[in-house]
Amino acid sequence: MGTEHPVRTDEGGGARRLYLFAIGILVLVPVLFIAWSALGIREVGPIDPVLAARMALGESLPRWAQDLMMLSSLLLATGAALVLRRRGAMAQALRTAERSLEESKARLHPVLDQMPAVLWSTDRDLRFVTSQGAGLRDLGLVPGKVVGSTLYEYFGTDDPAFPPIAAHLRALDGVPNSYETLWGGEHFQTWVEPLRDGRTGGIEGVVGVALNVTEERHAQEALRQSEEALRQAQKMEAVGRLASGVAHDFNNLLTAITGYSEMGLASLRDEETIARCLREIGQASARATGLTRQLLLFSRKQVLDPEVLELNEMVDEAKDLLQRVIGEDIELITKLGPEAGCVRVDRSQIVQVILNLAVNARDAMPGGGKLLIETGRTELGEPYASRHLGVCPGVYALLAVSDTGIGMDRATQERLFEPFFTTKGPDKGTGLGLATVYGIVKQNGGNIWVYSEPAQGATFKIYLPLAGRAVAEESAVAAAGPEAAEGSERILLVEDDPSVRSLLVEGLRLNGYSVIEARDGEEGLRLCSSGARSIDLLVTDVVMPQMSGREMVRKLSAAGVGTRVLFMSGYTESAILEHGLLEPDTHFIQKPFTPARLSKKIREILDAPVAELV
Repeated sequence: MGTEHPVRTDEGGGARRLYLFAIGILVLVPVLFIAWSALGIREVGPIDPVLAARMALGESLPRWAQDLMMLSSLLLATGAALVLRRRGAMAQALRTAERSLEESKARLHPVLDQMPAVLWSTDRDLRFVTSQGAGLRDLGLVPGKVVGSTLYEYFGTDDPAFPPIAAHLRALDGVPNSYETLWGGEHFQTWVEPLRDGRTGGIEGVVGVALNVTEERHAQEALRQSEEALRQAQKMEAVGRLASGVAHDFNNLLTAITGYSEMGLASLRDEETIARCLREIGQASARATGLTRQLLLFSRKQVLDPEVLELNEMVDEAKDLLQRVIGEDIELITKLGPEAGCVRVDRSQIVQVILNLAVNARDAMPGGGKLLIETGRTELGEPYASRHLGVCPGVYALLAVSDTGIGMDRATQERLFEPFFTTKGPDKGTGLGLATVYGIVKQNGGNIWVYSEPAQGATFKIYLPLAGRAVAEESAVAAAGPEAAEGSERILLVEDDPSVRSLLVEGLRLNGYSVIEARDGEEGLRLCSSGARSIDLLVTDVVMPQMSGREMVRKLSAAGVGTRVLFMSGYTESAILEHGLLEPDTHFIQKPFTPARLSKKIREILDAPVAELV
């Protein structure tokens, strides 16, 4: 089918020609008649000026001339009307086109401003002519802010080799191209093309589009790190398989050595020197047997076999291996509480838990330090259970591992047990050690809790259900309930954690105590120093922001304010002393604790003879 072309009329041209023809008649007829009359009158005398003027106005023209002028007037009026009509139609069409253009711009601008990209154009001097797009917000810009400035000014360089400038210069040469750059801390994939004149086709500038690909780059990096962690884990698994094979083969050799040494001892009892050598062989093989057993535990190749075991015995067994793992620049300290009791676990799993925590502590002390392992028995009350999903109130065996390392902030603690999460550098950790610890503890019905502050080391506390006779004993004690520990004294409680502070304040008030609360050491110092009300006991956390509990007490002592003090902390008491945060013989209670246990401890301090005040 052919294309239909609109019919064009020459209405405007015809009107103009008619208009000019009418004017010509109106002017020409009087002039001709005056000339004719003048020729006729020349013979009779001079021309009368008045008569000539009347003739020019048509008053003295013949009838046919007057009719002709009347027709010319009509034609003139018609032509003028047609011209005015044409001009009005053209003006209306122009107004309609302008209104349509404005409406198109009004529809287009919001679309461009909301596009998740940056769009711009420049002239041939690389001066910004337009800038739009929602991506401008990622750069701290608004649409049009950079208009008028040059690309050189925006990037702060006139180096033609600078990638964004080089790309724009290539576009001015007619070469479309793309590049990736970093703008305002964000990654942008950018495309630039020549901006051509619609009529001549000449290049009058550059048009560009940039997409924010920061999230994609972060995702790619996270994937790369996960792949690297997986490869590292596979390498560790291969090392474990190798260790398992070596241990099994070595055990066969040790069996022969041990057997022959015993046979030699039995047949050479009279030869003391040979007997002594054989005894040394036997002792060495015994130590090698223990070493291969630990190697098998590390490679996790033994079949899991839960049994009721003494917690202290398992820690003792792991000491030799721990010392080899942590190195000579770290002092290993063990404080085993006789009340720790028995737990039902797999021996190899608990050894692995202790080993993983020791390795983690070692890495947190690159310059050396102290590694403290403690055991004991503790009660987890209803308040603790309500804040920790999956924890049942009751009495547990406690295994605590503390170090004097660099510590960690709250953000790190929240992700600490995630698989593949690590704060160590490349090739220094898989991020699986603490995740494995968490899995083993949960598998054995226990719970793990970490307490740490930056530059203050860390304490990992593992609570394992008691097994055997200890369970019945503790159940009976728990059923009897805590002893009453009520009082009416005035207590100042200083604790930076709002939930813990609220819990303790409520518990103490229920037991009859008058409690004043402070959010940190500075507020506690101000309340004590004001002297408005006397304080019978100061209960304070050890590690707090701005001012520690110890610093607060030292300043109170220097100011002559004397009162009894009870320190509390998530670190164990031994760890607190090892850190040098408190002096020996200081009243101390270890978190977590129940309000009833705190009240009992407070009652003991208040009822004791006053030996020393701060």
